[in-house]
Amino acid sequence: FVQGNLTLQIPKIQVSAPILVGSKKEEVDQLLSQGALSLGPYTPPPKKGRTLIFGHSSDYPWKGNIYSTLFSNLSKLAIGDSILIVRGKDHFEYRVREMLISDRDLAPVLSSQWAGNELVLSTCYPIGLFTKRLNVIASAL
Repeated sequence: FVQGNLTLQIPKIQVSAPILVGSKKEEVDQLLSQGALSLGPYTPPPKKGRTLIFGHSSDYPWKGNIYSTLFSNLSKLAIGDSILIVRGKDHFEYRVREMLISDRDLAPVLSSQWAGNELVLSTCYPIGLFTKRLNVIASAL
């Protein structure tokens, strides 16, 4: 389901997509065909928390998924780039602070320390393979 009509916006790579929430394995593909996927509820600043959002970097063309390449340009982001979460009139801004390539299980990303409010965008890496993940870690302003 869409959580409070949240939208992910990444101006530098021209991404704009709804954020959907779900954690059941059987619904992941369906939700990723409708936007970006968060496995849990969004934690807005100033609350402490980490929100993990997934998106496709590629998918099979015959699926006709308009979000199949949502995160294909994630690697073009750099430290300091802006990421927004929009809910109605509220805009929560994040700045990229780290780019991290991890194993598929995301253990280094999920176990790393965080102090405030963070956003992690994750996608399969390299494009077309499912062996690793590219993770963009951003901190709330």
